[in-house]
Amino acid sequence: HERARGLPCADPQLSRRPGPLKRRTVSFLPDAETLFQHAACGLLLCAVDGSILKANATFCGWLGYAEYELVGEKKLSDLLTIGGRVFHQTHWRPLMQMQGSVSELLLDVRQRQGEKLPMLFNAVRREHDGVQYDEIAVFVATDRRKYEQHLQLARSDASALNAQLAAADRRKDEF
Repeated sequence: HERARGLPCADPQLSRRPGPLKRRTVSFLPDAETLFQHAACGLLLCAVDGSILKANATFCGWLGYAEYELVGEKKLSDLLTIGGRVFHQTHWRPLMQMQGSVSELLLDVRQRQGEKLPMLFNAVRREHDGVQYDEIAVFVATDRRKYEQHLQLARSDASALNAQLAAADRRKDEF
C-alpha cells in the first residue's frame, strides 16, 4: 500500500484518513470471497493429487466452465493438453514434492470448446490443519506466446541470413 511506504496516496478516500490504514478503515473494499472470485488472475486450490477443490470465476470464465463442473469432477491435469499432462507428471509434480513450489510454467490448457489457451502457472504447496493442498495462480499468456514465437522466427531469419553472408564471404575469398 502506498501510504504504508510513506508515498502520497492516490485514493482520495484513503488520503483523508489520518494515520496508518487499519482493518476497520477498509470497509469499502469487497469481502475476501468476492476478491478471490474476481481476482485479476485465475486462482485454484487443488488437492496434492491435482483434484480441483476450488476455482475462481476468472479461471472458470477463461475456460468456459462453471465451478461445479470442475470442483470434485476434474483434476488440473485433465484440463491440460497431452504435452502439458506429460510435463505436469514428469516435472511439475516432482518439483512440488521436492521444493513445494513451481513458478512461471507455461502450459497449454484446453478450454471447454476444445481450443488451446496458453497459460502461465505459479503454485505453492501449503498445509492447513494437517492437510496439504496446492494454491495455484494462473495467467493467460497468449501475448507472451505470440512474442516468443516472434522471437523464434526472428532468430531463425537471422540464422538464415548469417548463413547466406558466410557463403557470400567464402565466395568472395575464393575469387
